[in-house]
Amino acid sequence: MFRKMALLGFVTLVMFVSSSFAFQRCIWNGDYVEMSGKVEDVSPPVAFVVSEGTRYVLRLGPYWFWTERNYTLTRGEEVEIKGWKSGEMVLPKEIVKADGTVLSFRDENGIPLWRRGMGCGCMTR
Repeated sequence: MFRKMALLGFVTLVMFVSSSFAFQRCIWNGDYVEMSGKVEDVSPPVAFVVSEGTRYVLRLGPYWFWTERNYTLTRGEEVEIKGWKSGEMVLPKEIVKADGTVLSFRDENGIPLWRRGMGCGCMTR
């Protein structure tokens, strides 16, 4: 009986610890920023933008999300980016193109729109 209780306790502890680690991996500690720059290169799921002399990597989501929404970015295009930045990595909430077109990628909590309510896709704190 003691062995069964000990095993149950151990399994419960392992499940609790692993779920808390999984949740932590899901949260991204970037700062919310608004920045402008010039698109240097685009290859969904990433784009490279230069802003104030620094080259940033933007995580743009899966290619099917781009084609489903008819999104385009062109090398040399001037853009404004709203999103979360950590070092030189940016998770854009939205990109506003020079012509006013808005490309939306994440909700106000940083959850990717392509997750469609499944949660935990690089949320922010």
